[in-house]
Amino acid sequence: MFIEFLVDYLYTDQEAKDLFRQLKDNYAQNIDYILISEHHHRIANYFFGHSKINTYIDYPLGLSATDNRMAAISNIYNKCDTVSIQAPSSFIVNRKYDRIRKEISLVKEKFPNINLRYIIDYRKYNHNILAKFASILMENEIDILYPSTGFFIDNIYDNILACKYLQEKSKIKPIVNANMWTKEHIDLIIKLKPVGINVQNIHSLSLIKQHYDPKE
Repeated sequence: MFIEFLVDYLYTDQEAKDLFRQLKDNYAQNIDYILISEHHHRIANYFFGHSKINTYIDYPLGLSATDNRMAAISNIYNKCDTVSIQAPSSFIVNRKYDRIRKEISLVKEKFPNINLRYIIDYRKYNHNILAKFASILMENEIDILYPSTGFFIDNIYDNILACKYLQEKSKIKPIVNANMWTKEHIDLIIKLKPVGINVQNIHSLSLIKQHYDPKE
């Protein structure tokens, strides 16, 4: 189970720099990835190597056209190893599943060396749509999915339930990415056995450092 830290896209350059320094100095052994906006790349590359940087695209609403999403990926191509793309809202709402497949094919064809993940908000869509989107990803050999952006109301229990549902319905590998505040939350996540945990604050990261042993 990997550990990832989400950096708020609203952070100023100085705020991001201070956070990156804190993560590198105090938690370098505890995080496998940092999830950042494309605007924080220059600073992130100063502290972390390409393999540790994951960039989110069209976050948090997924409203951009495919051409714009492709351009955003092109801007950071070869600057990071992993890209996490926000699910295309208009295609999902209008059940344009072939358009989703086409976009995935375009991304994989143009950027073959990038590890792809997708982000979807479980509170915006019904269970059937969530399962359908996850199945499309699996068809295209994308097996990691975030069930939430964290942009809308979320809590750890609903997030875990969404992960479990997607895991059972599509066999996709979910990343738990709701805020966690207690050891109980950590224990629930470990029991689920997700592919990864995405945290958004130092408190959550400290809990993981204290209560999670990757060797167990």
